[in-house]
Amino acid sequence: MLIGYTIIFVSFYACHVAEGTVIEIHEYTFGEDCPRSEEVNEYRQIHLEYEGQRVSSCSYMSFQGQGKKISDDYQVCVIKKWFVDGDCSMEIVFRSGYEGKKLKSFTCSSSYSNTEFCADSGEKLYVYFKSRNGKSTSSVSFRFLITATKLDYSNLVWAVIGGVIGGIVLVTLLTALFCWCVCKRKSASGRVLTKPDKLQQVQL
Repeated sequence: MLIGYTIIFVSFYACHVAEGTVIEIHEYTFGEDCPRSEEVNEYRQIHLEYEGQRVSSCSYMSFQGQGKKISDDYQVCVIKKWFVDGDCSMEIVFRSGYEGKKLKSFTCSSSYSNTEFCADSGEKLYVYFKSRNGKSTSSVSFRFLITATKLDYSNLVWAVIGGVIGGIVLVTLLTALFCWCVCKRKSASGRVLTKPDKLQQVQL
């Protein structure tokens, strides 16, 4: 049986300052409502949590990086804070894109360490919630932090430009060296051809 879930937006958010930037941390708990998709960025993070309450309705939720500009590109990531499932009654699957590549699957036997993992660049992060063996999930407790990193392609652009310029310079140098070698060879060949004529004139 596929367990549904809903999200209640807690009417407060936590803020903290990192390197001079204020980051809003919104807290979502499984409950009555179910927003299908939420936005995260460098200023907005989400705590996704559950404390064994009865849920119904939705079976998944997605998170998308979205900034002030439409052209901004993000990579959405997850950090596990904790995951406790003593009765082995739930499975949580994280995927990159809708029904896309599986990133991690959390169960009672594979809860992993608190390391960060991420969806592919520009892809939504999908979270699927499933019950196992028809058991009650009242003993399940977990919290995940959903973040997003803005991707900066400026270094890549400059690397490409530098590579192109370097390639042009290298080709120019190789062409100049080739022309110099050809001209030198022609000059040397011309001198060899004139020597017999001069010797013949002296003998006469």
